[in-house]
Amino acid sequence: MHPKNCNCPKHEYFEEQKRSKKEFPLVFKYCPAHFKAWHETKNEMLMLAPWIQRQIIKFMLWRKLVIIQELTYAQSDLCLWCRFGSGGRGIKNTPDNTIAPHQ
Repeated sequence: MHPKNCNCPKHEYFEEQKRSKKEFPLVFKYCPAHFKAWHETKNEMLMLAPWIQRQIIKFMLWRKLVIIQELTYAQSDLCLWCRFGSGGRGIKNTPDNTIAPHQ
């Protein structure tokens, strides 16, 4: 649980979104790899959410209040997961840099 007024990179990103736009739509930008991963896991994510949250998310996506945008590889420094998925440490969580278990 995060304390009130948390300044972790994830919350800083959302605060930046709030300051830049007081209205909808919220735009989430992903590099091609994370855009593909989002689409592959979106149904699993929705199934794990409580019923009311699932309906709200579906409604917001349907009404284009939340937009998921695909960036090019040249713009991957703007990707939400690349920037904040690792807690803002600059570590990209891709299959290329995963550590194999010792055998």
